[in-house]
Amino acid sequence: MEQAAIGREIAQMSSKVGSLFASSATDTAKRNQLKKALEKLNRLTDPFSDEISKANEVLLIETNDWNGDRKDKAEEAIDSLAKSLSSLKNKLEDAKGDIEAEIGSLNGKINAHNNTMAALKKLISSKTNEMKHLND
Repeated sequence: MEQAAIGREIAQMSSKVGSLFASSATDTAKRNQLKKALEKLNRLTDPFSDEISKANEVLLIETNDWNGDRKDKAEEAIDSLAKSLSSLKNKLEDAKGDIEAEIGSLNGKINAHNNTMAALKKLISSKTNEMKHLND
């Protein structure tokens, strides 16, 4: 009778380990996808500031000898473009922050799953030993 109860406990814990393992694998896959997305965003945003500055300089140099209304419109367009690019860069940076936060959250979940699985495996081992002693 006692062996059956211990056997059920072991089966329940083994099932929980399997479930945690599946959750951990899913979270790991999500984390890896997010890391790839973050790498892509980093490649996009790293040169972004330099490119904005270079484009602004070139446009200012090219329009320097213009005068009057034409120059004013060009400067407005340059300012508008710079603001748009800066806004886009900020949105990309925000997206990177969101992805980094999600990766951190997934890392926490994965660690918790792994710790719980390790504890359950120890408990299963202990219960298995207890059953062996009952058989002796």
